Amino acid sequence: MNTDVLIIGGGMAGCVAALSAAETGSDVTLGTKTDELVGGNTNLAQGGIIFKGANDSPELLKKDILAAGAGFCYEPAVDELCNHGPGLVEELLIKRLKVPFTHSDTGNEYHRTAEAAHSVPRILHANDQTGAAIEAALVRAVEEQPKIRVLKKLTALELLTNTHHSADPAGIYQQPRC
Repeated sequence: MNTDVLIIGGGMAGCVAALSAAETGSDVTLGTKTDELVGGNTNLAQGGIIFKGANDSPELLKKDILAAGAGFCYEPAVDELCNHGPGLVEELLIKRLKVPFTHSDTGNEYHRTAEAAHSVPRILHANDQTGAAIEAALVRAVEEQPKIRVLKKLTALELLTNTHHSADPAGIYQQPRC
């Protein structure tokens, strides 16, 4: 089997990685140990996902997350989420995957809630099945992408690379190949 990119794990991260790699023109093989493309608990998630609210800002989002985290937040990760998360939700989930998030009563904009310590309504949801809606959209996109081959019920025990048992000390600097 030849592939440009091998992804082990068909969860949300594996599916997004496969889609991203395929969009660059790479042939992608995505292996998952489950019977279905995405396993795990994603489809059971009822709540929502952080987006952006009216009069919202990365600074306000960060303040809310740090308050909710009660001192247990890794601030560089919080900064990444606050600065890039809402834009990625819009680009990937809304525009590209067309996740059917719940709209307001007027139908002109998305319904947002203010869960937990959020000071403004910024949480998008798909009724009470947000995880299932996101998962279904991801699976559809992966299955429709011709540059992605999905292998189900697969267990990866050991991947041998060209430097796996090399006696050449400079071998670790070679481009790895399985």
